Amino acid sequence: MAAFNENHDNDAQGGDPPSGKRLTPDQIPYATALVKEHDGPIRRYLRRALRDRQLADDYTQETHLRTIRKIASGEPFPGPPIAYAMTIARNLVIDHSRRKSSKEHPVGEFNELGATWPPRPYDADPTSASTRFVALLGEVKDAIGDDLEFQVWELSVVWDQQGVEIADILKISEAQVSRKLKAARLKAGGITQDSSEGV
Repeated sequence: MAAFNENHDNDAQGGDPPSGKRLTPDQIPYATALVKEHDGPIRRYLRRALRDRQLADDYTQETHLRTIRKIASGEPFPGPPIAYAMTIARNLVIDHSRRKSSKEHPVGEFNELGATWPPRPYDADPTSASTRFVALLGEVKDAIGDDLEFQVWELSVVWDQQGVEIADILKISEAQVSRKLKAARLKAGGITQDSSEGV
């Protein structure tokens, strides 16, 4: 956190937020607490989604930096800070997947049986695993068909959040979380069950 308070001549090469905004002394404890609180869930999600430990650690750091920049800007978070951080992490995965899938890759022999589904820890290519992960999330979202139910499902299944935490993040009651999660699991049952058989 000290890097945000010191004056560096090499700001263009890293160190401070490009906006020139720096954390004030009273913002530092808040930023530090948020980074410590959100590090575990964000890092787990990114490692699961990307299947690349180093890239996941880099994106975890990028998520924290963007959160700190938001704090330094003085603007309030649009919702709970964890939801803001989760959105950043998810968007980083989607952007990474799009960048990688838009490039041509050399192709070896084709497997007549088709690609293995879903992403597995032993995938040789982390890019294909993250692409399949994003595609699977899209299929689940389409199957559920309700944004709030999908958000509850995603927070529970992907982010390992509990009912109380989900209720706090989404600003809904715990009973509503329970109902929405049950409905989402019923709607997504075929997709998630099919994809978990091979894991």
